[in-house]
Amino acid sequence: ALFSPVFVSPVEGGVFAIIDGQHRTHAAAMCGFSQVPCQVVQMTREEQASSFATVNGAVTKVTPYHLLKAGLAAGEDWATGADAIAAEAGCRLMTYFGSKDAKKPGQIYGVSSFLKIVDKRPRAAVIAALKHLREAEGYGDNVDFWDMSRLMPVVMALAERPRAMALPEFRAALEEFDFWELSDRDDAERTAARRRGIAHPPKSETMRAGILEWIDKTFPARLALPAAAE
Repeated sequence: ALFSPVFVSPVEGGVFAIIDGQHRTHAAAMCGFSQVPCQVVQMTREEQASSFATVNGAVTKVTPYHLLKAGLAAGEDWATGADAIAAEAGCRLMTYFGSKDAKKPGQIYGVSSFLKIVDKRPRAAVIAALKHLREAEGYGDNVDFWDMSRLMPVVMALAERPRAMALPEFRAALEEFDFWELSDRDDAERTAARRRGIAHPPKSETMRAGILEWIDKTFPARLALPAAAE
């Protein structure tokens, strides 16, 4: 049911030329299958060559949005689970890419990155992190913050400090924290390193580290255990 027919055309010798589906057929053979479903079309060699070029030259790129949408439609646990986490936090996991003018706070466009966070962090911690960011002044009302490069490192870091997030004073501290100063400083350090030809860690790592440093300095008596022990 999950194997779409291979597009073939008969040639001399009682065999078939594969127009579309070469990789699927090869994979099936490696798995021990001697037969696969086919759609047989009578064509001349010239027509076969033309069809091969047309079919394989016009490949539709499958994006994480397509996979998420299909997963939700099929009721796949990984898709429905991630979607439910976002919804419970007052956010929306997007199934399509929006233009800059159409984007709004609370919309999560970094599907692949969000799925990785959901896989690596406890469900309750991810929800708590998103709730803080969705409701905190300067975050939940700022569409620029919800860019994937900014949102994901912060969610990842906050989800590593569930004890700090549970403190009554955490929300106020988050609102007072100058996130944009951290972001600008990170960009400046990255630019300086690039000019010197020095390798610099990915932005996702440096921003996450900066957020964790702020949390641990702000709540020194509330240091979290390592992420694996939370």
